[in-house]
Amino acid sequence: ELSELFLDYADNGVVLELELHKHALKLLDNGNVDEAWKTLLTFNLG
Repeated sequence: ELSELFLDYADNGVVLELELHKHALKLLDNGNVDEAWKTLLTFNLG
């Protein structure tokens, strides 16, 4: 699912960051702390 987010929002870093945070929140809600953390670490607007 992460790869889809990167493809869908490749040209809009702001929206990509927001969508990654939403995805991480879903993971946290399901108790997947490690996966949520990894999701947030994938983003680098740099």
